[in-house]
Amino acid sequence: MKVDKNELPLLVKNSIKAICDENRQKILIFLNNNGSKSFIEISKKLKMPKNTLSHHIKKLMLSGLLYNHYVRNEFTGKYSFYEVSKLGKRFLESLLNFMKPHKQVKKDIISLDTEKGFDVFDEVMLKTMGEERRSDSIISVSASNILPTLAFTAETGVLDERSKSFSIQKTVEPLWCGE
Repeated sequence: MKVDKNELPLLVKNSIKAICDENRQKILIFLNNNGSKSFIEISKKLKMPKNTLSHHIKKLMLSGLLYNHYVRNEFTGKYSFYEVSKLGKRFLESLLNFMKPHKQVKKDIISLDTEKGFDVFDEVMLKTMGEERRSDSIISVSASNILPTLAFTAETGVLDERSKSFSIQKTVEPLWCGE
């Protein structure tokens, strides 16, 4: 997919912005896993105050990731339900598939590890830390050291247990997640 004028399409920008909030992620994942639910069901299950839920559902609907539909009931009138839209399902699916390790790339890394006799991940870490740190017997990984490696793993499509074992002490918000 080519991007015109060095910008992401507005729909993509809005979808990314919408999922930057943890509450909206919870709502989206809950509805994706459980199908169509009423406002009250979502509020109870996620233990989210109604005003907070209302705010986040509105943002998700404006981004096109959720939609609202009504079902008429003989006894109580009509009910309002929320569901993940087709766009929302495709967006979630593509995000989750992006994070899955590709089998062939993983095989190639294992092959390189065996041939060289050391971990390719360690080699990348050493390159990102610079010459002065190579002689250290203990390598400590902080947010500044791991971020280039995470970029490397995302670029190659490899995310495995080795990169999950590190903890980043400071959360860095991406620039495009502003409200």
